[in-house]
Amino acid sequence: MPMVNKAAGSGVILTGYTQSRADLEAAYGEKAMAQVIEGNFNNLIMLRVRDKYTAELMTDQLPEVETTTVMQVSGATDSSNLDSEQDFTSSTQDRISVVQGPMLEPNALMSLPKGQAFMLVNGGELYKIRIPLPEDEHISIPETPRQMTEQMKRTGFTPIPRTPS
Repeated sequence: MPMVNKAAGSGVILTGYTQSRADLEAAYGEKAMAQVIEGNFNNLIMLRVRDKYTAELMTDQLPEVETTTVMQVSGATDSSNLDSEQDFTSSTQDRISVVQGPMLEPNALMSLPKGQAFMLVNGGELYKIRIPLPEDEHISIPETPRQMTEQMKRTGFTPIPRTPS
């Protein structure tokens, strides 16, 4: 808990992951403690989740937005006046209405395809992202962090240098 509270101010980059909000509650024994931890993370990346409670961790942070809907209405009326040359009248209308609603519903997070996620960064900017999935299922994973670092250097990725503690 102290590490999560002090991480940003001390320059430490902390990454945490879990499958559900209930995992944090189970680990710390109470909902309030889990909410303190959730509140200390600045950015949130959420792939497909299985329950509404977990999805609401992101959707509850988003504002409501206005959306416009267009409804087409048409109708016809017969004329009952036999002396008139007009047999019927018709009308067509487009009705535009503005509705206030959530920017993102929890079911959008619960139905994401594999490799897609929503990302909430910079104090509220929402992005939908796609994570490239490996095409070959037989990918060799380096056995040690040193081998991983060497492989990253060969492929153009520069590892973040460790600072002495």
